[in-house]
Amino acid sequence: MAGNNMVWQPQVVEEMLRYYKEKIQAEGRQFIFKEVHYEECAKQINEKYHTKFTSRQVYHKFHKLKAQWKVIMEAKNLSGANFDDVEKRFLYDETEVVQMNNVNKRAKYINVPIRWYDEM
Repeated sequence: MAGNNMVWQPQVVEEMLRYYKEKIQAEGRQFIFKEVHYEECAKQINEKYHTKFTSRQVYHKFHKLKAQWKVIMEAKNLSGANFDDVEKRFLYDETEVVQMNNVNKRAKYINVPIRWYDEM
């Protein structure tokens, strides 16, 4: 841990996603997260894992994952996309993958397992 940078361990991210998923299920899809929710999530994570995440760090991590989810959904909606429910990954024909250049932000989600797919 250098400076204010915190390392997000996989189990901590899973706990954060579980918190938000439960909130959305309880309150409804249109639920809007406010500062109090980020504070509550940070407190819950800190108590469980003995960390020192702030509500601001939780906010930024949540929004980073939310942006990744948007890209994942764009990749899922591409023509020719097949989805493997077991491995949680998009399957494309190799010729289509070659045509996608590495600059395409969706390319990193093609033919690889997507971590936390169900949680997101």
